[in-house]
Formats: sequence, structure tokens, C-alpha cells
Amino acid sequence: RNCPLIRGGGLEPCWSTYPSESFVAFGGVAGVDNFFRTEAVGTKLREPMEPGRMYYFSMELENKGLWNDVPRFPVQDCPMTPRKRIGIHFDVDSILEREQLLEPEIILDPPDLVGSEHKAFNTYTACLIASEPAEHLAIGWAMDSFTIAPPCKPVGPFGFGSYYLTFAYVDRVQLHPIPDEFQETLTLCKGQPFTTIDLIEWVRTYPLLSVSFDWKDGYEGAYRVFDQPGIYEVEVIFPCGRIPGEVEVLTQDCRPYIYVPSAFSSNGDDVNDTFQAILQSPIEVLDNQFRVYDRWG
Repeated sequence: RNCPLIRGGGLEPCWSTYPSESFVAFGGVAGVDNFFRTEAVGTKLREPMEPGRMYYFSMELENKGLWNDVPRFPVQDCPMTPRKRIGIHFDVDSILEREQLLEPEIILDPPDLVGSEHKAFNTYTACLIASEPAEHLAIGWAMDSFTIAPPCKPVGPFGFGSYYLTFAYVDRVQLHPIPDEFQETLTLCKGQPFTTIDLIEWVRTYPLLSVSFDWKDGYEGAYRVFDQPGIYEVEVIFPCGRIPGEVEVLTQDCRPYIYVPSAFSSNGDDVNDTFQAILQSPIEVLDNQFRVYDRWG
């Protein structure tokens, strides 16, 4: 929470933090050699990624905007080609070399995430198909060569240094495997005209992802009404791939059933000992009337 000492002194590139909150910050610099460099934050995954499997990725990130390290030069909002963006990287080995950050598996570049203004923490998500049994993850500004459009000029004495610096805070990074298939069983009771399913409830596990559904019989949408038993096939379409799905509709007699003993034996074996046995049994429903008969009729 305290502003660290800055080499050279005189600068205070600090922003307010939040009480009792913890997060990791990383910075990037657009250099005069037309290359964007970055710090990166990394961690070892709890378990290796499974090649060929889809994964859901999410994190909270706060874009801290732009600044430069020479006070007498103004901060420039320089248009870049390609534009600034966040890269998420996965690797079998610990991510230590610059070359490992050159080709991220996930690119995030929404305007509020990469713009020049300070934006509060927001959640960003993506999905990917693992290409190798990666055990490490890293997040940083995407490293790449770029061009800067006029009137932006390099900041620093004699034109050396950079165009600008940029920072971000990251927190609550999550990576979850997406199931290989989707299955659901519904019951269509006798006398009941229909039963329903809403697949949106199933995909709420993966918020902010664009997910659609492709029913094999041509039906469209996530909410569906079934009035006939059968097996209905559907593909769940994620931005990074598809998984097969199946909804099985079964018919069943759902009427409650009651067993009323015809005799009572008060021998203490908990079987038809008292009339209480009737009251503890399911109640028969006939013509919407409840009927319970005791031994006196």
C-alpha cells in the first residue's frame, strides 16, 4: 500500500489500493525500437492441462491507464498497430523466457481493458482448447512489434526511451475444464402435457462466454418444451469448440402410491404395530381427494 522507492527519485507512479485486497501488478512499455515489452505474472497450475480438452478461463483485471517516466514530457495516447492487448500464456515448463510470451494462447483486447484511461476491476473470460499438457500460466501485455502513428513522439532525452508505460492489476485467476459432453434426463408424467428445459441454467457456470445450441432436429434456442418422450440430441457451441449433448425424456406414472395394511400386529417389530403406520405412509390421491381408512372403517 506504500509507494515504493523509484530509481532516480522525484516520481510517484502510485494509485490508491483497496483495504484488505490483494492483487498482482504488471507493466508494459512501448519502446522506441517499435517493440512492446512486458512484465508478466505467472503461477503453476494445480494440475496439468489435458491436451485436446476445452477450458474456461476467467480473471479480474484493472487497467491503470498510461503514464511516462519523464515528468517534463506529456503522457501520450498513441494509436498502435496492432493495438495494445493482454496475452495469456500456457507452457509445459516455467515461463521465464521472452520467447515464451510471443505467441499467447488467449488474446484479450476490449476497449476498457486496453484503453488509456483508468478503469476499475472487471471480469474477463475466454475459452481455449489445450494443445499440450501445460503446467504453467502467465499473464502480461502481449509482446509484439508495432507502429506508432503521428503526432506521438518518443519520450525521454534525445528521443531515447519509450512512447509510454502502462500498468494493470490482476486478481482471481481461474482455469476450469469444460465437460466433454452434456446429458440431462427429464420426466414426462402421465397426464402431464409437457416438461421443459432451459440450457442457459447449465451454461451459467461459464459466465460472459458466448454459448449457443444446435439441436439436431432443427429446433432453435436454449429453452425448450417437450411433449413426447425420446432422445433429443444437441451440440453446445462454445467460442473455442463444441461438445455433444443429449436430453432424454422419459414417461412415468408420477401418481403417489399408498400401502394401507389390512391388519395390525402390536408385537413391537415396527411392522404394522399401530395405526400410526398408516399416517406415516404415502397418502393415496383419488379424484383429488385424500382417503385414509383405519381399522374401524
